Amino acid sequence: MESSMEFPLAATLIITVAATLAYLGYQLALPKPIPGIPYDESAAKHVFGSLPGMISHIKEHGVVMPWLTQHNSKHQAPLVQFFGGPFAKPTLVLCDFQESQDVLFRRTKEFDRAGRTLEAMAGVIPNHHIAMRSDDARFKGNKELVRDLMSPSFLHEVSAVHIYSKSLALIDLWSVKAKATGGRPFEARQDIFDAAMDMVNAAAFAFEDGLSITKRNLNYIVSAEKPPTIVNANHDALDFSRPPLVSEVAVLQAVAKFLGEQTISPAPKYIRWYKMLTDAKLRRNLVSKDDIIKSRIQKSLKRLEAGDKTQFSATDYLIQREHSVARKENRSPDFYSRRNIDELFGYIIGGHETTSAAISWTIKLLSDHPQVQEELRKSLKTSFAAAISESRLPTAKEIAKSQIPYLDAVIEESLRVGRPTPMVARESMVDTVLLGHHIPKGVTLLLSNAGPGFISKPLQISDSARSESSKMKQRVCEWDLEGMDLFKPERWLKEEDGVQTFDSQAGPFLAFSLGHRGCFGHRGCFGRRLAYLEMRLVLTLLLWNFRFGKLEGKLASYDTEEGVTAMPKFCYVGLQAV
Repeated sequence: MESSMEFPLAATLIITVAATLAYLGYQLALPKPIPGIPYDESAAKHVFGSLPGMISHIKEHGVVMPWLTQHNSKHQAPLVQFFGGPFAKPTLVLCDFQESQDVLFRRTKEFDRAGRTLEAMAGVIPNHHIAMRSDDARFKGNKELVRDLMSPSFLHEVSAVHIYSKSLALIDLWSVKAKATGGRPFEARQDIFDAAMDMVNAAAFAFEDGLSITKRNLNYIVSAEKPPTIVNANHDALDFSRPPLVSEVAVLQAVAKFLGEQTISPAPKYIRWYKMLTDAKLRRNLVSKDDIIKSRIQKSLKRLEAGDKTQFSATDYLIQREHSVARKENRSPDFYSRRNIDELFGYIIGGHETTSAAISWTIKLLSDHPQVQEELRKSLKTSFAAAISESRLPTAKEIAKSQIPYLDAVIEESLRVGRPTPMVARESMVDTVLLGHHIPKGVTLLLSNAGPGFISKPLQISDSARSESSKMKQRVCEWDLEGMDLFKPERWLKEEDGVQTFDSQAGPFLAFSLGHRGCFGHRGCFGRRLAYLEMRLVLTLLLWNFRFGKLEGKLASYDTEEGVTAMPKFCYVGLQAV
């Protein structure tokens, strides 16, 4: 009798404790909103927070960025929060240029690179400066090592030569494709991606023409008995089949793709562990990637040891820089260090993903706006009058050093409207205040360039809510409310003494780390100058040779695909020779 009474008491106690623990666990897992910052109340009552709504939006639309910024419009607030799942801290979305500029440029000790970004990079390039916070002891040395790769002399004398050469290969490829298609549109996004990869591979390692993806595609089409086209019945367009990649290029692309997957993963560290355990090919590719870079370092060293100090690539520069730094620090140079390998591979990543997306958007926008295209072509012909009179193309040096306001305006407006990088992520390093709200340490802050104030009417903010450093800085002009979402390069131009000039301060803009305004502090976009140089060279040569026809139907859609960057889902071209 006594034992039978003890059993229900014990069972009751166990059930009570279990229920209490479950309840406490449930309460701990629920979102913990930051007081005063707007949020969806229904999400705050769900253990998975905002995830169900986010996933539903992705399933319906295929993208997540509009879902993020719609909260600012919905709540009519420049700063909102959403919840990324059980036990997670809130994530903030800031949609205000003045405050974003303040965070990025003047509050770098309070906000630094986000932890998830560091996790994503750490799996492939842990010793690259992009995978470090500003207070990392290695950060300053890494930036010092690679600083001159973005200097005007290196860009004009080394990078521009490779970009120009690979741009000509793209022109040759598209000339053949245009003839084969008889003017019908064909898929261009992969060609642009491949050409950008060729450019940065050549600039990084001085890759030979035999490793050029674009030239292999060209030879593949030319050598075929008939063009290897694939009819895309849904869109009345043609696609072209492609030859397999050379092994070195295939390895670099595969690792770059894996890094891209890491950057958009909700849990990059855990997914990386799983992939490393289950994907033998990935493990081999990571080893092969290092071997490829080491072989290029070895080639560069042989030339240096033979007395040839000519710089043909970023590898040449880095090796000579390492030699100089080692001598200054009174140590032996470590040419094959993890730092050198990671900085070189990071140079590739930074030099082709965003640039190819930006060029794709620009081509799409120019196709859709023939009047802008013709005005740009007219500006180019005027600027390079010598090339016209001599019946030749403008040279790499001429393009790189030219001042063409309308070209700069088209590039900047394409970045503003296309938004290849729609968000910049930071994390609060300390307890701080943003727009009058207390922000705990360790909260991720997403800075948007795709919402109110950028492409729609800005949200009103009292000056009393702004930080002192934000109020002290001269305000950037705002866009005219009429047509903020339209593609109008003229918004970047102004007249000075009857001369048209490009105004980088014309209005709010965050792409490429504040665009032509320069990188924000020492955490700015390292490859920004290289990206602008690529765009100037590629667009000049393409517009010099082709007229891009206006497309219809689905091909004219502005649907987006998100990855490391935001790419146009449909990027086709219908070409006519100029």
